[in-house]
Amino acid sequence: MASLETNQGANSEVLAKPLSVEGINDNDLEGHVPREILQRGTRIVIPYWIDPRPNDELWITWLQDGLEDRLYTVFYPVPLTVDFLYFDLTPQHLAKDGVAYVYYKVWKGAGGSDDPSPPRKLTIDHTPLIILAEPTFPHANLWGYLNNNTVPPLTSGATVAIPSLTNIALPGDVVKIQWQGYSSLNGSGPPVSETYGTWERILQAPDISAGFDVVVPFQPNISPLIDKDSALVVYQLFQGGRLVAESRKGLVKIDRVTPGESNP
Repeated sequence: MASLETNQGANSEVLAKPLSVEGINDNDLEGHVPREILQRGTRIVIPYWIDPRPNDELWITWLQDGLEDRLYTVFYPVPLTVDFLYFDLTPQHLAKDGVAYVYYKVWKGAGGSDDPSPPRKLTIDHTPLIILAEPTFPHANLWGYLNNNTVPPLTSGATVAIPSLTNIALPGDVVKIQWQGYSSLNGSGPPVSETYGTWERILQAPDISAGFDVVVPFQPNISPLIDKDSALVVYQLFQGGRLVAESRKGLVKIDRVTPGESNP
């Protein structure tokens, strides 16, 4: 970080606004990069500077393991009328595990005093996820159905059982449960968009040792699923805001049509 400190110290009265990285919470000072961003990339967002001048020059620099790499050098011959500038941060940029910093400088009029931004810390970790056991559905029948004979009634919600996370989770970790309905019996084809739901639970010791249940509300997550439908459920484990484990998909069939009738 010596080069960043030197740059800022030499020009401490003119400090560019902080940049941000799409998909990474500005309040996460460690800048943990979500797994989906590691896979598909994201964008650096730079607020357009005050008092733009003809021939301003922008440098965007990546610093990792003491080595600096210029990601972008862009000239702006004519001042712009935008609020933000966007630059791709690709999976290739994020390929190496560890801590990296990204920052930018503005050279006013392509040669004036440099204007460095505060460095944005990013924590990159491609460690494979732990694969967890799938969730189960304790009120489904032997054939894996929730239907009009389900007890308690399906109109009171669908119970999803999350198994024990002993030796994996710690108190204070967060589990995120995702439910998605489908108009097929095997969780295939286009999802029924209005059925999607997600819920979070901050784990306590009993949750970890014995597992816990989550009740998916009938409205709006189940009611559109009527005839030969299904739902897939996945849960994820987050530690310190970082995704560390994900379950296999749990499938439950849903058929609320009584034989011989066309409506639930």
